[in-house]
This record gives sequence, C-alpha cells and structure tokens, in this order.
Amino acid sequence: MKKYLKTMLIEMFLISSIAACNTVGTNDEVVQEENSQTGEPQEATEKSEQNTENAKQDEENEATNPTEEIDEATKEDNKEANNTDENIVEDIKKKNIIGKTEEEIKSMFGEPQASSNKQFTQYRYDFTNEGYQYSEEVISIDDAGIQEGQMKAQLIVLFSDNQTVDSYNIYYLKDGEVMNLWVKPEGEIESPAHGD
Repeated sequence: MKKYLKTMLIEMFLISSIAACNTVGTNDEVVQEENSQTGEPQEATEKSEQNTENAKQDEENEATNPTEEIDEATKEDNKEANNTDENIVEDIKKKNIIGKTEEEIKSMFGEPQASSNKQFTQYRYDFTNEGYQYSEEVISIDDAGIQEGQMKAQLIVLFSDNQTVDSYNIYYLKDGEVMNLWVKPEGEIESPAHGD
C-alpha cells in the first residue's frame, strides 16, 4: 500500500511540475515581451523563477506530509492490533477451559485448524484477520503471521490422558514481540515465545 501511495505521489508531482514548467515558460515569454518595452525583462523573469521554486518546494512538502501521516496511521493500527490481541487473550482466559472436555472445547471454539493425537491430544485454533489463513496443518506457531499482525493469536490446547484440558498456550504479539502465555491449573506464565 505504501509503495502504491508513494508512486501516486511521485506521478502527481511530475505531472504538476511539467504543467508548472509549461505555464512558467509561457508566462515568461509574455512577461519578457511586455517588459522589453519598459526595459525590465530580467526582473520579471527572476520573480517568475522564484515563484516556480516556491511552488516546487510547496509540492515537495505536500508530497512528504501524506507519507508521514500514513506512517502515524500505521503506528496507530499496530497499537490497535496489540490491544485486539490482548483482548483475545483475555477472552480466552475468561472461558476457564482448564478441565473441559474435547467436546466442550469444540463447542466453544469450533473445529480446530489442526490437531494431533500422537502422545496426547492437542488442538490448534487460529484467530486471524479476515482473509488470512495459516497453511500449516500441524501444531505449529505462525511467527510471521503474528509479527505482521495477520494472525491475531493462536491457541494450543493440550489434553490429559482423561481427555480434559490439562493446559493451554496462547501466542500473540505484545510490544513487537511474539509472546507465549502458558496457562495450567497451578497458574500462568508469560514469556517470549522464543527464549534465547
């Protein structure tokens, strides 16, 4: 989107510069003809050139300001996205899913985007922006999607031997970093998703 806006601004600047040059050239010729009778062609041309420089400077300023406004808007969108991610985390925590059965989890969140039944059962739920889909069909974390804001959060539910929720992990973006909130009966631990 930014590339498109920059391209449009450059095109608008070039078109207006060409138009300004054509107009200035025409006005200079007229001014020189009129002033050749009074003997002051040089002064009129200098004023016209100064006006052209001022117009170019104004256009350059106008061309840079929208980009700055867009950057500020992007920062605001990212703040909003972080708030949305944290709201999703809080909404999941409020559901008190520890101890729930597989069927209860499916009734709350629907069919999982991925599941695994190897050593124990796990479900993965993706909370995404409209139109975005994480293509992995295994239990994995979409780091890139979370960083880009396309994946708002991911929920990984782990079931115990008796097929009830033993613990769960929520992955989300907080202050520019992918975080992992691990919730278990004893409490919760929040940490960076990828420790050093």
